[in-house]
Amino acid sequence: MSPIRIFILSAVGIVVGGLSLPFAFNRAGRLNAQQQRPERGSESYFPEVAGRNINEEQYSLPGGFERKYNLVLMAFTQRHQLSVNTWLNEVKKIERKYPQLRVYELPTLPNFPQWQQQQLDNWMSAGISDPVARKRTITLYTDVDAIKEALNFSNTSKIRLFLVDRNGKVYWEGEGAYSREQFKQLSEVVSSL
Repeated sequence: MSPIRIFILSAVGIVVGGLSLPFAFNRAGRLNAQQQRPERGSESYFPEVAGRNINEEQYSLPGGFERKYNLVLMAFTQRHQLSVNTWLNEVKKIERKYPQLRVYELPTLPNFPQWQQQQLDNWMSAGISDPVARKRTITLYTDVDAIKEALNFSNTSKIRLFLVDRNGKVYWEGEGAYSREQFKQLSEVVSSL
């Protein structure tokens, strides 16, 4: 990882961790009222959320995902990028092998005030020069609790991975840094689709 990317990711962590506490966030990122929320223990679905990639292209997800199946790596803090990076080489291999699959990084953050979102976006834009990474990194400024509820998890201390279709159906989920066992499970599910 380049020194500039480390600096920018560190700066993002300071803003996210240090400045977020004094603000009361609105709930503009709530789930679409027409989408049914699953009950605990039932099948989870990826909720309808809006975001934009590093190139400032707007996305409405999950319908805006580019492929039939999509592996999303959700990070909730700057330090989670290290865990995301442990997965990237392996999941890119799956992406090349299965043309119906696309990999996305989804930094998933509270619905910060607009000035703070712009500052974070500028830092990420300056630190990510790879055109593929810029396109596949879609930042979600949203109601993180609503995301957790829809996807049926409660803890954001680790990254979360979800294999979903454009309707939001979840086929596989994982958490934390790369492990052979989780990768094996993911590969089996992808090959069965």
